[in-house]
Amino acid sequence: MKRQEINEEKSDLEKFQDFMFEMSDVLELFISTASENGYILDYSLDSLEHLIDSTEEKNVNFMNRCARYLGEVFRKELGGYWDIDLENPVNLYYKLPVIAKFIATAPDCTFCPLMVVRNYILGGKRGLFLGALNANRL
Repeated sequence: MKRQEINEEKSDLEKFQDFMFEMSDVLELFISTASENGYILDYSLDSLEHLIDSTEEKNVNFMNRCARYLGEVFRKELGGYWDIDLENPVNLYYKLPVIAKFIATAPDCTFCPLMVVRNYILGGKRGLFLGALNANRL
């Protein structure tokens, strides 16, 4: 195997670092693309639910962008920061981006936007995102 081929495989940490580095660009493109298609994403949970409900093709890229958006709404509302667990394989959110440290009295509590978006797409009802946000308020 050539040296270049060996280096093409990124570590999970490098993938997460890329995820963070690309965050604002990906969200900007997601919001502008939605706008071009007649959907206004204004960092409200209702606007995200409306977009998901109105979108036919819910592929992995779409789901990931929705999760980034939800995570940023959550982070702006409750605080915390994006994190990832790469050390504990029994963690429910192992290798998934989460919002962490948003509750001072429960420092191990995390919120996984990808799983909440996935649950909504698989049959969640309107208000699921607000319910998830409110369930994490103190």
